Amino acid sequence: MSLTLGQMRDRVRRPLRDTGRFISDAEIDEWLNEVQVDIAARTLCIQREATGTTTTYQLTLPADYIDESSFYLGTETDPVQWISNEDWDSWSKNSVTPPVTVGRIFAVKMEFYPAPASGTAYVHRYFATPAILNDDSDVPEVLATFQFNMIRYAIAQAKAKDGEMGEFESGMQQFEKGLPDTKGPTTNFKPGPITVGFEPGPFDTADAIHI
Repeated sequence: MSLTLGQMRDRVRRPLRDTGRFISDAEIDEWLNEVQVDIAARTLCIQREATGTTTTYQLTLPADYIDESSFYLGTETDPVQWISNEDWDSWSKNSVTPPVTVGRIFAVKMEFYPAPASGTAYVHRYFATPAILNDDSDVPEVLATFQFNMIRYAIAQAKAKDGEMGEFESGMQQFEKGLPDTKGPTTNFKPGPITVGFEPGPFDTADAIHI
């Protein structure tokens, strides 16, 4: 059963025995919103799809973007292969055409090589941050099982504000139960191993003689 923002706030207040004199509704809402972003980033439990057409070799990342799932240009048969900046430079600076369209994330934009023709349709699936909870009737986008982690987190933050650091630490341990470890940024935002590259030349073997 999914809880609304108002119901979650009530559950946060129960163990605090506070009706808003010390902990405000706005503070609880802020804690619940920040923790649902953290949970979404750890679990990648929210996925969205965006469609459109290209105008250049670049597209701006969605504002709620966390990580890549898949990107298709034209038809949904050959996905864009995400590569590192170093591999990107190897292809583009040498004006070499890779066997598939490659892409990278650079300066909050997605870039593609070779550049797709203007007007090329695309389908972009990505992992996203949740919508902000504003109204009492709003329901978090994270899985219902994680809503109790959100409540434990907000309770722990309230304990910290009250100076009860032992209760805070205990509450944070309870919050972490059932959650994966905190993720760092995905290297080069690549969803999988890259399969394209240059063929070795005659001087790239182990026994090659370099003069």
